[in-house]
Amino acid sequence: MVGQFLGRSSELERLRTLLMRSARVITLIGPGGIGKTRLAEQATRQFHAGTRVPVFWARLARVTPGADCSAIEEEVARPIVGTDFSDRSSWDALVAGLRRTDAVGRHLRVILVLDNCEHIVDASSDLIARLVVEVPGLTIVVTSREPIGWIDEYVVRVPPLSVDDAAELFMGHMKAAGYDIPEENAPEAAVIRQICRHVNNNPLYISLAAARLADRSLGDICRELGGDAGDTRLAWDSSAEDDGDARSHRMVDVLDWSYSLCGRDERLLLERLSIFAPGDDSDYGGVAVDTIAMVCADEAAESPDASVLAPGDMDDLLETLTRRSLVNVNEGDGEARYFLPECVRVYARNRLRERPAEVIRIQRRHGDYYRRRLRELQRTTLPADENMVDWIRKEWNDIALAVEAGLQQPEDAVAVPDIAVALFALGFPLVRGRMRELRNWSWRLLPGVEARWSCPPEVVVMANNVLSWLAACQREYRMSAELLDQAVRALPGGIGAPEWRHTTDIDIGLPPLVEYVWATQLLMSDGDPAAVVVAARARRKMCAAGNANGAFVSGLVETLAYACLGSPDVASERAQRQLDEAVATGIEWLIGEAEQAWAIAALRQGDPDAALAAVRRAGERQRVPGDYPVRETVVEIEAWVTARILADGMESRVGDQALASRAIDLATLAGRRRRACEAAGIRNVGEGYFNGWTERAFDIARQVLGASKYAGAEETGYRRATGSAWTATSPAVVGMAAEDDDPSPEASRWGRLTSTERHIAVLAAAGWSNTAIAGYRGKSFRTVNTQMAAVFQKLMIHSRREVVAHIPAELMEEVNTARARKPSSGHTSAGTVSRV
Repeated sequence: MVGQFLGRSSELERLRTLLMRSARVITLIGPGGIGKTRLAEQATRQFHAGTRVPVFWARLARVTPGADCSAIEEEVARPIVGTDFSDRSSWDALVAGLRRTDAVGRHLRVILVLDNCEHIVDASSDLIARLVVEVPGLTIVVTSREPIGWIDEYVVRVPPLSVDDAAELFMGHMKAAGYDIPEENAPEAAVIRQICRHVNNNPLYISLAAARLADRSLGDICRELGGDAGDTRLAWDSSAEDDGDARSHRMVDVLDWSYSLCGRDERLLLERLSIFAPGDDSDYGGVAVDTIAMVCADEAAESPDASVLAPGDMDDLLETLTRRSLVNVNEGDGEARYFLPECVRVYARNRLRERPAEVIRIQRRHGDYYRRRLRELQRTTLPADENMVDWIRKEWNDIALAVEAGLQQPEDAVAVPDIAVALFALGFPLVRGRMRELRNWSWRLLPGVEARWSCPPEVVVMANNVLSWLAACQREYRMSAELLDQAVRALPGGIGAPEWRHTTDIDIGLPPLVEYVWATQLLMSDGDPAAVVVAARARRKMCAAGNANGAFVSGLVETLAYACLGSPDVASERAQRQLDEAVATGIEWLIGEAEQAWAIAALRQGDPDAALAAVRRAGERQRVPGDYPVRETVVEIEAWVTARILADGMESRVGDQALASRAIDLATLAGRRRRACEAAGIRNVGEGYFNGWTERAFDIARQVLGASKYAGAEETGYRRATGSAWTATSPAVVGMAAEDDDPSPEASRWGRLTSTERHIAVLAAAGWSNTAIAGYRGKSFRTVNTQMAAVFQKLMIHSRREVVAHIPAELMEEVNTARARKPSSGHTSAGTVSRV
């Protein structure tokens, strides 16, 4: 509710404790509008109610910045002794008003609150030091955007509201204005939380946002907070009556006030920091001081005017901006990472845009830094190295920002394929599931490269090459081949003659990266033994270029080609060598890659049990924290091995129950593979050499189980792979009634559906179209569309394929039955569809 004190329990408890201990100086610091004054009011009111200790307030916002100590004395004395103290100095009046004793002469407690001191810090510090000496029973509570700097000052940082408290405050404003309050799980509640997050959960900014409801919807308000040039938050105005402090009427006024208190260098660094991506309080929020120095500091020759920031000044400037509550800092893993809160970033970016040439210069330095750093990692770091992956995860938002900037500037276009090449060479897209971003960037770059921009040929080659590799990873082999053809045709010197693909056995001068992608295509798409030759050539060229990273990944493709296409003995020997090399690196993900090839070699040697153990180890090694499943190739190889074990069992005529159990394992793998492919953005799994092996494996399971049981087991595998308890080495499923995993968010989302929506969700999971559901239920197509939209919204999904992941285990049999009764196309009326 508006006017009600929300949250702040830990800060309130700390203040209460400090007041009870008679602390002499307590300073509440935080950005403008965060609620420092409200917190001080709440704490001192409660303390006064329990102890009857008098509390005096001095509102110092109207004191002129830089005022001397005597002016502040006079302002502080007024609320204590009144306006007329002409018979004595303001200092004497102030001390006399605060110094209190009891009947026996003992000094009594008294509290003085100095509100809004950030613009008179030095003079306030001097006044406080003298008051503490002259008034023994005095406790001074200060509110400021930075500490006062007194030697025994207790600093209490006032953070943003919690997510729940921020949303409650926003809805309190809504209720006060007569708007309906959304239910907790309603979509509108999620939008409110998003709005609050965009305004840093700052109480003042939340009130400004809520005031927009007079002529805006929640969605409109959220769209005004885009963080880009169209962001309108700085123009928001309060509809509140004048409270004597003009700084609280608009967000821009709050930030102008803090900006005005900064020195020239602090302002300049603040503006340049806005070039970095928005940060937050997560472990990976912000950037390190070394990165800031590389991007924001100047060489003397760069800036002939006085606007020069020296690299050695970064630490002190960041400390000052942090102390003034304009920059936030995350301190973890022994590293401080700095970032601008979103509202400060929007303000600072607008300031920087006043100098367009400066924007381009700093933006280019930002992109060049990440481009150079990634290329350095590509040369010196093995793929999927844990430290490298951790660094890229921390810097991902800024890497993406550098790419976006490059896409907007033709002269910076080369940075986009450079960054993309480095990322995929380092294995990051595979480890972290970031292939969609790389593909999107490259596709957006390509038309400009080919049609509008005068880019060097290597840019065209790299852009097409990256896209070709990504298409191959996503099993779109025809597109991959076409893109690689385009890359080769763009090579200078006529290398890319039409017959270049017939030169697998000779070196025609293709760049190592082209050779690597070509080898990948030959293996995964065609199952061509020439993949061994081309991959080996790519490895040698990478070595010659000093690219140890590229040499290693090319060696992995070479080994996989040997394992799949070479003689069993050679395959085994080569796989073991690659595994030994991977183990020497100590990188779990690379060891997992090598163990996949070793598993294939073991399978071809006739040892499926050893192969199964190896591929399951590979899956464990390549699991990534979070919700991104293990590589789809791991699941596929496990399916090949399981199919071989099942086929051997069929030949030896083992018991039906054992065969059925193994077939269910295999069908469950099919569901896991479907989920892994979705997570990797693989839309086309029907082509290629690998897919042929995989489909033959699944066909064996279908023969044993029959179509209905196979489909049910596959859905179970998909559901388990989607849920939070998914693992790459789940134990064998011995029956369709396997125990449920631990409760997950999906289960709670299912509980949001009405009974009608649940029934529709079951039919959708079984593959029924909206038209079929409408005919079955006797409803209009529009009604079912609306109901299905509600299902998507409540389950927080984007496609019908995702519905099955939320179906409770006890309803899977109903899904299977509905699938068996799914009406054929053109027979959707209620009279022709049997009730489930």
